[in-house]
Amino acid sequence: MRDFPSFFSSISQEVSAIMTTPPHQPGQPGQPGQPGQPLGGQPGQQVPPGQQVPAGQQVPAGQQVQQPPAGGFAPIPGGQNYPAPAPESAPGRSKRPLLILAVVIVVVAIIAILSATVFKDKDSGTSVESSPVGSCVTVEGTTDVKTKAVDCDTTQVSYIVGATLDSADACETGGYEYSVSEYGSGASEKVSCLIGNYQLGSCYEQSSVSVGIDLTTVDCSEESSTITTRFKITERVDSSSVPNCSDPAKQKVITYDIQSDPARQLGVCAEILGADYTWE
Repeated sequence: MRDFPSFFSSISQEVSAIMTTPPHQPGQPGQPGQPGQPLGGQPGQQVPPGQQVPAGQQVPAGQQVQQPPAGGFAPIPGGQNYPAPAPESAPGRSKRPLLILAVVIVVVAIIAILSATVFKDKDSGTSVESSPVGSCVTVEGTTDVKTKAVDCDTTQVSYIVGATLDSADACETGGYEYSVSEYGSGASEKVSCLIGNYQLGSCYEQSSVSVGIDLTTVDCSEESSTITTRFKITERVDSSSVPNCSDPAKQKVITYDIQSDPARQLGVCAEILGADYTWE
């Protein structure tokens, strides 16, 4: 039978020891699982195969712990492996919008080049610069005229660009019947000097009271009047010498210098219509 006084004395000493011993604080050396203490808190304790050491714990001397490779498998107890999560890439700006913008710029540049190549027409006849000397154009309007390139063999009323000079007066002095100037921003400083693109066998009229370019075609049965001259083209040659034009009263030789490269001449024989009318 145990001595009760001794038993109670022993119990009291143990309780007193528990009450006076300070508890371990996190991070203090000597506590299992804290820095400076081997895993398990006991020297020489082994790490189970495939198990990782928690952060902050030391690996026992002479023992290695396998770490999972990046993007590989993480070892777990029991030897079964699962894919480790792939490392997250650093955040950055997407390059897709910049690539799309670059493609759009290249496409626009290609379209512009193709348009300039395909649609550019140096002989469009819509301006002085696009109406080469020797080419033919039609003219619409009186003061603010519009011109357009046509084939010189056309039967519609058209004009030959005889020269490109500095002024309308220079065209008149050079013996050209009409002139076309440009106005506004970017207008050419030059003037197109025009002559009628007279076709053999056709009849035309010119009025003495009209304004601007007034050449029109008429039926060859119509006669001239006091203010309107009507005539028929009986000869047309690329020369200043016009044959079969020998009646000075009824027939008139008209010649023009076309300052093309090379230069050439145009000659026509204009026979006035109407028995009572002459060129004099």
